[in-house]
Amino acid sequence: MDETLINETSELRQQLQQEFELLSAYQSKTRAQLESQLQRERRDLEQRVSLRRAVIEQQVKLVIYVFSPVCSLITTDWQTVWFSVICNIEAPSSKC
Repeated sequence: MDETLINETSELRQQLQQEFELLSAYQSKTRAQLESQLQRERRDLEQRVSLRRAVIEQQVKLVIYVFSPVCSLITTDWQTVWFSVICNIEAPSSKC
């Protein structure tokens, strides 16, 4: 009976070791797949962010190009108004 118990224990240990090795292999495979998926998603997001940033930069450049003459006129007009208010005199009419 002791011999039977020892053999059964040995078989159970071998079975447990095999199952542990299978589980470890499965976990390694799953981990590798997840890391690969994360890398793909990160690369995709970085490309999308880069593209969106380029589009926004173009839009900003366009807005600056279109509105820069208007902004400089507004700034000059405000400078004229403040000069007039602060000095309490008539501001020069020429614009620089």
